[in-house]
Amino acid sequence: MKGTHRASQSGFTLVMTLVILVVITLSSMAMMLATKAGIFASGNIAFRQAATRAADVVVETGFRWVNTQIAANANALDNTNAAVGYYSSFNEVLASCTNSSTTQFNPATYDFANTSCAPAPTQVGDYAVYYVVHRMATTANTACPAAGCMAPTVIQANNNTQTPGGSSESGASQFGSGSSSVSNQIVYYRITVKVVGPKRNTRYIQAFVY
Repeated sequence: MKGTHRASQSGFTLVMTLVILVVITLSSMAMMLATKAGIFASGNIAFRQAATRAADVVVETGFRWVNTQIAANANALDNTNAAVGYYSSFNEVLASCTNSSTTQFNPATYDFANTSCAPAPTQVGDYAVYYVVHRMATTANTACPAAGCMAPTVIQANNNTQTPGGSSESGASQFGSGSSSVSNQIVYYRITVKVVGPKRNTRYIQAFVY
């Protein structure tokens, strides 16, 4: 009888030991997965932050480009010039510059890498940064206000009209408002930036300037 009792105890102990080992193994695996997920999330956050900083650099480049064109010729941005990544209406896209069957602009399907559709990428650290500019107007290749341009509400004082990059803004006129005071110098422009980073990470950022 004593031998049978000891054998039963040994069998029970073995089963409990195996159960404990399984629990420890599963706990270790769960901890490893949680750690890996945490590292992955941290990496994504770091990429987004770095991509945003890189995009800021190129937004400034696009903004300076807009100002340079207008300073040289007030009507320079009336017409689309896809070769330099400029469109004179808000949703316009050249058919050869998109990987989609639709002719409406979509950053995810736009061919930023095509040098006939956007400027050559700017290298910011490990990130290749592309951009295109859209005039916020409903009609392409037409001067404002006939193009239905969207412009900030400009505060005029002493007959001086605000210039691009000003800060005296209190709302904005809507598309097609037809305001006679709207010119290319005070029209909203949208700069769409594509940031391509290590491991094929991609991020799109848009900024509105005037």
